Amino acid sequence: MQRARHLLKTKPGLTIEDVAERCGFEHTPNFYSAFKKIYCITPMDYRRGVGM
Repeated sequence: MQRARHLLKTKPGLTIEDVAERCGFEHTPNFYSAFKKIYCITPMDYRRGVGM
């Protein structure tokens, strides 16, 4: 998940699906769930800076 955070911050051209795939997730919904469980924010909101 640390890699996912790094990619979300530094690679705005990547889609959330691309980030999920690069972090080893075949299914994007599983990535969303895992990210939200750890950071209490969705990957999209994290990228936007919402709630930070």
